[in-house]
Amino acid sequence: MTNLTRNLPKPLTTRNLWHWIYFYGSDSSLAGAVETAKLGIKQNQSSAVSGDWKKTKVTNPDFGGFSSNLNQIWCDQQKMQIRSDLNRKLKHHERAFGNIMYMPDFQATELEFKQAQNHLYRVCQKKMKDQFPNMPVERQAALLDLIYCALCHYREAVSPAIEGGTVRSLSLNTSQVQELGRLMATGRGNRIETRNWSRQWAPLWNLIMDEIKTIDNLCLAPIEAWLERYWENVRNERNREAV
Repeated sequence: MTNLTRNLPKPLTTRNLWHWIYFYGSDSSLAGAVETAKLGIKQNQSSAVSGDWKKTKVTNPDFGGFSSNLNQIWCDQQKMQIRSDLNRKLKHHERAFGNIMYMPDFQATELEFKQAQNHLYRVCQKKMKDQFPNMPVERQAALLDLIYCALCHYREAVSPAIEGGTVRSLSLNTSQVQELGRLMATGRGNRIETRNWSRQWAPLWNLIMDEIKTIDNLCLAPIEAWLERYWENVRNERNREAV
């Protein structure tokens, strides 16, 4: 049973799968998928190219009887299936967010970053006015730049989870608050006073983080659904093998 799935990423998690479907070493994922699809057509191996789990005989579940090339074709089919699910089920800003967080080597485009940032700005601006109607204007004006910093911080916090680690704290410690102040001043041209961070800025920061977590859950949902189907297939294969 392990032969066909040996090219799947380890650990098999939603964040690692997003990373994996766009990772092809020195080649693009699309180019790699095209090449393996051509190979499958050339060899006329319809059962392997279909991307599904097949049986060669009624009494012999064939989860792993293919050559290494066909193993790769099967995995490429899974990559294309997941990418198709993301394209069909997610909104533009949700796909953009997922690419920012989980694509290898910061391959997300500037446009994708702006899509995610602008969506967060619209949502957080409304919530900010509803929840903090008396917030000083200068703090309201820092919202867009805070969102930029929050996206960077969130990516750094969740990056260990791509390889099966634990998501780091989304709250900021003292040194991180100071670093944020420097980034806002030098990188964004927007100076903020961080000495009273917990009282003045933390509520707005937490509001942004809550919305980022909401989008993160939404963008990973199609991959979670793929994983559920995968593990259901694994259980079914094991049950058949046990008979």
